[in-house]
Amino acid sequence: MLERTGDAGAASAADCDVLVVGAGFAGLYMLHALRGMGFRVRVLEAGSGIGGTWFWNRYPGARCDVESMEYSYQFSPELQQDWAWSERYATQPEILRYIEHVAARFDLMRDIALDTPVRAAHFDEAAALWRLETATGRQLSARFCVMATGCLSSPNTPQLATGFDAMTGALSKIDVRGRGGLTLAAKWVEGPRTYLGLQIAGFPNLFTVTGPGSPSVLTNMLPSIEQHVAWIAACIDHLRERALKTIEAAPAAEAAWVEHVNAVAGGTLYPHCSSWYLGANVPGKPRVFMPYIGFPPYVAKCEEVVARGYEGFVLAA
Repeated sequence: MLERTGDAGAASAADCDVLVVGAGFAGLYMLHALRGMGFRVRVLEAGSGIGGTWFWNRYPGARCDVESMEYSYQFSPELQQDWAWSERYATQPEILRYIEHVAARFDLMRDIALDTPVRAAHFDEAAALWRLETATGRQLSARFCVMATGCLSSPNTPQLATGFDAMTGALSKIDVRGRGGLTLAAKWVEGPRTYLGLQIAGFPNLFTVTGPGSPSVLTNMLPSIEQHVAWIAACIDHLRERALKTIEAAPAAEAAWVEHVNAVAGGTLYPHCSSWYLGANVPGKPRVFMPYIGFPPYVAKCEEVVARGYEGFVLAA
């Protein structure tokens, strides 16, 4: 059982309650949200600075194609008031300055480890803990692991094809293993499979922010990120309040969701185009349409799942 920070017996077997991989928009808000709920959180970032996509992509002319006022956090009215964008469509340097401003404003850097690539994340079934190992061999453990590795943070070196190894590229670089030592690479050998883009069957207490099977790259990413972070934080709190140890996607629910995602996409031209939405630009990557089309119905589905007692998930004490 997870306890509130400062309570006696607080998850002493783990280094913290939640380990977050990635310090972009998703990782920073995940840290802020969970820390505000009393959880002990640590963020591990491969780069020498925060910013995720906007740290790694610095090519000339890089900017956002969403209006600046919309491509910013909405969770804090005060934050919105104390930052003024200089352009209607912000450039990469200004977006990065905004992210750094957010980190400073909410004192987030004290819980972020920079220059800390994660090379492995294994689920310890006996202890019901995620054990992560960094590139330097440092080991950390937590009850929950949140992959905030980003959709467009793993570049694809141009050969035949260009762009990003989108949605799964950054995550596939980590040796992720769930129950029975099942590797994520083996699980996804024919393409990514998730339930709601939030969890993967066979990988308890592992969450993905804007993962495959969620609207993600087909939306303004910031509202999608905030919706996922709020859902995940509420879910982890739900487990704490009910003394539950694990939550994972049920295989049947995952299969049904993947089928639904494909059916919705099948009514469009998306699956028939050679694009990074399908991984067509990465040689050898399975051609599977990864995002879910439709943000409002997706949000409604997530809310319905919670209202029905986390329908489609297996919760255990």
